[in-house]
Amino acid sequence: MHRFSRRLAVVPLALLAACPSKGQDTETTAGPDTSSGASSSTTDEAMPTTGSSGTTGPVATTTTGDVTTTGNVITTGNVTTTGATDPIDTTGLTTTGLTTTGLDTAGTTTDPGSSSGDMDTGGGPCQLDQGGVDAQWFLEVPPQATNMDLTLTCTILSSRGVEPKVSVNFSCLVLGVQSTVVLHYALQPFWNYTWLQGSQVKLVYHTEPVPWGSEWLQITGGLTNFQAVRADELAPPGLTPQEYFGLDVFLDDNPSCEPQPDPCGSRQPLDLHYEHWIGDDLAFVTVQNGEGTSFGFPVRTDLRLPHASRLLEPIGCDGAAPRRIDVVIFHDSAGF
Repeated sequence: MHRFSRRLAVVPLALLAACPSKGQDTETTAGPDTSSGASSSTTDEAMPTTGSSGTTGPVATTTTGDVTTTGNVITTGNVTTTGATDPIDTTGLTTTGLTTTGLDTAGTTTDPGSSSGDMDTGGGPCQLDQGGVDAQWFLEVPPQATNMDLTLTCTILSSRGVEPKVSVNFSCLVLGVQSTVVLHYALQPFWNYTWLQGSQVKLVYHTEPVPWGSEWLQITGGLTNFQAVRADELAPPGLTPQEYFGLDVFLDDNPSCEPQPDPCGSRQPLDLHYEHWIGDDLAFVTVQNGEGTSFGFPVRTDLRLPHASRLLEPIGCDGAAPRRIDVVIFHDSAGF
């Protein structure tokens, strides 16, 4: 049995006085969104969109109605998404159970802090893709920013969703044009994070579409900060994990797990070690494949690790990623 545990540590970060009550509905609005086309010239404001976690592999080019997929890219009207790891079902624009229309649905939400899904279910840290946590996400950007790296200053326009799916709308200057960028995510177990309307945040996205598709996303500056990695390395090329996260984060083999069967040979489950402070003492939180943990006060940090493994030699597939890392991290200033 494994649990999504919570641990407390003193973190010197003051809560913002503008924090809304946890009893509020998750939907907020900030007037009409502004979006228009832009030139495709590259700047440091570039980025594609993302799909949900899963195994990598080539995706055939198909067309279903007015939905076209090429490789890992979906384009529908003026919305483009990139599914970096999963084959994409173009019927209904879904990416492994994460449906864009469903994520954009406004409606009644559960009380913040409510959860769905049994914390004690799943196959345990040694059973790949059968853990007790799941965290799917993708970023929706204007089509001219597809498959580009982005560094954007954005304002939160609204957040809405029906458990376990949430959409957060941002107004960002993308390639010189004020545009709407949307973060979609779905969580099991669910937690209702605070996306404060009008807050200014920094959004940084990096993608390596070949050879197997990798994505790194950070959204910082609000009551809720979001970090996600779906790649074969914890940090983008040219950066160490410590430089990227601002603290020591690393992976190693789970010593209690035997290698698991895989279509490409066998996989070794991995543990994620995450640095934090308890007062003046440095410590590490460890989260295992398929599990999650929460710690920290007054800022709550949630680590969710739906999948972490490495392929063992000999590898029986051409072009298979040597490691598969799927981790989502929330820093929630209003979490308690």
